[in-house]
Amino acid sequence: MLRWTEDAWAYTAYDADMSQAFGDGRVWEGLTHFSGLHPPGWGLFHNFMEWALPIPMLLILSSVVCSIGAVLLAGRLGWVAGFLLATSPIQVAYAAELNNYPAMALCMAWVWLAREQTEEQGGGWKLAIATAIGAWVHLLVGLLGLVAALSIGRRQFQRVSGLLALAMLPLLPSIVGLLGDASTFSQPPYKPGLVLSDFGSRFGWLGAILLVPAFFGARIRPQLGRCLGISVALILGLQLAGIAAPHQFPYFLALSLPFALLVQAGAQTPWLRVLVLFVIGLQAIVLSRASLAQISGLSEDQGRQRGIDLALAEAQPGDGIYLLRKRSLPDDDKRGFSGQLSRISPWRRMPRAKPYGFPLVDHRHGQPRTLGEIVIYVNDHPRATLMEARAAHPNLFLVVSDHRGDVRFGKALSEMLEKEPETVGPDHVYRLSSGR
Repeated sequence: MLRWTEDAWAYTAYDADMSQAFGDGRVWEGLTHFSGLHPPGWGLFHNFMEWALPIPMLLILSSVVCSIGAVLLAGRLGWVAGFLLATSPIQVAYAAELNNYPAMALCMAWVWLAREQTEEQGGGWKLAIATAIGAWVHLLVGLLGLVAALSIGRRQFQRVSGLLALAMLPLLPSIVGLLGDASTFSQPPYKPGLVLSDFGSRFGWLGAILLVPAFFGARIRPQLGRCLGISVALILGLQLAGIAAPHQFPYFLALSLPFALLVQAGAQTPWLRVLVLFVIGLQAIVLSRASLAQISGLSEDQGRQRGIDLALAEAQPGDGIYLLRKRSLPDDDKRGFSGQLSRISPWRRMPRAKPYGFPLVDHRHGQPRTLGEIVIYVNDHPRATLMEARAAHPNLFLVVSDHRGDVRFGKALSEMLEKEPETVGPDHVYRLSSGR
């Protein structure tokens, strides 16, 4: 429930254009479609679920299963690696994402399991297969799989690069198109001070203690250390090139396991093992306290009347409910929760809706979904598209939350609607009629 937020709702529309391609009969395009910079692996699964069982919690749980799977695979390489992944603040933060990052974490764990086994056996195709399949989930898996193969030797690199090239062949036109598109390189500039400050505020610096055993691990396993160093440099290069967002941190999911393996290799003396156990235990406590604080905040919110309660109680078949919540945290920050959206059970069927003509992938229209016989919209800013939703329903309940003190937000609504709202708890509710 904690990941059932307005951002999660927005993510469900991220690859809706793939669904549109299938709906228009453009099957090959749908099978090979990139959602932004993300290859079609996760999008195909997501859109199958939207067609077969459009229940948001099933998508959230699929990500949880991927995250647990990554921990289990890491555990096969040693208990230290498994527990470090299970208590990593980054891994936990993205564990229930409604996008492809938990699946990427699972694929990277598979790559590293294959890499370690391949190195012991002196060859084989396990690493090549894991890299080729993982690249269909996230291109970073393919790139870092090549780095992992190169650290073993030329023959293994040839196997991995050959199979990866074959697997990527159907996606080649899309990749070439992305490389020629200026928007591919349009992420904000890299600002180290802001990045470090944001990282520390979200995840803390307790894990920095593990740099000590990781340093010793790099001396024991220099190949692994070089592999991790090249991987870090590659991600940094993607950020400096404007391809990867510097203010988002899911890419570091790909680095967690090789770092954990370095820590495991370096924890050879009793005092280093105690140090690692101390960090694992303390991180588990910190993460548990943070989760309990979120649960407490959500429980407290459930005890008060909200605008959405009124809207759900009064909406009739054919009506719409428009949830307009000012964003209080960046979409990549997982510390928040949604008291109002928790009133709508994510276990219910909520298929995508299209009450009027618009591209499903266009987030400005609120990613509408059908709940019973009403339509729910979710948005973070008063946009002109609100008036199109108003015209599409006999009655539209506009619920505005987390907006107090924002003069521009309130002024935009007043100018657009030319009417006063009613106050319900901390929210404002506008009853809008289409005049039909």
